[in-house]
Amino acid sequence: MAVEREYPMLVLEAGEIAGELRERVTNYVRKFEPAPPTPAAKAKAWLETNVEARYLPYPVRLVLSADEKKLLGFFVVHRIEAKPPPAAVGVMQVRRRVGAPDEASSKTIENPQAETQRAWKIAWIARAKKTPDDVGDQMFELAVQLGEEDGCCAVMVEPYDGPTGKRLWIEHYGFVEGEGDDDEWSSCLWYPLGEPNQDFN
Repeated sequence: MAVEREYPMLVLEAGEIAGELRERVTNYVRKFEPAPPTPAAKAKAWLETNVEARYLPYPVRLVLSADEKKLLGFFVVHRIEAKPPPAAVGVMQVRRRVGAPDEASSKTIENPQAETQRAWKIAWIARAKKTPDDVGDQMFELAVQLGEEDGCCAVMVEPYDGPTGKRLWIEHYGFVEGEGDDDEWSSCLWYPLGEPNQDFN
């Protein structure tokens, strides 16, 4: 998925954060007013706590205003091994990896019988109040691009904001719902990566 980065972005690598960079980020986060619902406030608290501790467990991507004076939003994604629901596996089996040279090496799932698959999880995503609507879309599109570049079969998210947030992920972004209630992934939503295979779609 091609992404036009309309807003400046600052990438914070995982690990120690100190010096002028920490001061700059601290200032951004202090002034950041998260848009409802509640998960955005929790995301801010997570970032604030880790910056204060001078250590980031995962990379963080900050989306800034054009003059780079205001934090418009941020998101945290990382690779995991997870068990996708059957519905997601079915979709992933008929999609091609972006830029795959041939059909033989293009499947997003090489072994659909494997117990787990490589996925790209959105751990946190938050947008500031009174920011353009496309800020959230840009963050999601970049998360998808990063997952594709990393060779993951899907982007996944665990909606923390109840039915309203769940509908947003499914209806606006096209996520597939998890199944069952007996494993750690059943509450997650899945977005299969890759391009539709015209032989099947």
